[in-house]
Amino acid sequence: MERESVLKIEFKPVWDKWAWKITKQNEEILRRNEFIDKELNVESFRSPEFYTIQDKLFIRGSSKKEDEDIQFCTSEEKELIEEKVRAINEKYGIKKRWRAEKSGKQLIKYAEIHKIKIENEIRYIAKMYIEREEIEDESFSSPTFEETAKHVLKDCVISSYVDMTEMEE
Repeated sequence: MERESVLKIEFKPVWDKWAWKITKQNEEILRRNEFIDKELNVESFRSPEFYTIQDKLFIRGSSKKEDEDIQFCTSEEKELIEEKVRAINEKYGIKKRWRAEKSGKQLIKYAEIHKIKIENEIRYIAKMYIEREEIEDESFSSPTFEETAKHVLKDCVISSYVDMTEMEE
């Protein structure tokens, strides 16, 4: 699933170096002066910086006045920084809700949840639709409504719930 970036860094060439600065940092996820990811070697400390020897990227931290400061790096360092930003966004990025597009307009993906009884077992079946066409390969089944709804809500709007067990009685 596609994710919304939580960290963006913009680079501009300056002679034989690169100028860079953070243009986006989601502070709800990458909290100032608190965020540390030892695996990726990224930390929020004082201000944005890259330490080549430690291969460590510092993002916005306690010194807000330094948020807009421009940093400089080599082409090799730029590649390392870009890889860290990519890894942060893969690990911490916010999942985007899926929207189908058809001839310039967006279509919403809907789901119907049906409660059924199969051999004395209650199951919740989710059927996904775009407009009125069912998407066969995306149907989902679970023994609990909560699990089914959680799965469906990642990508869809629940349009209806049908209790088929009441109809059987």
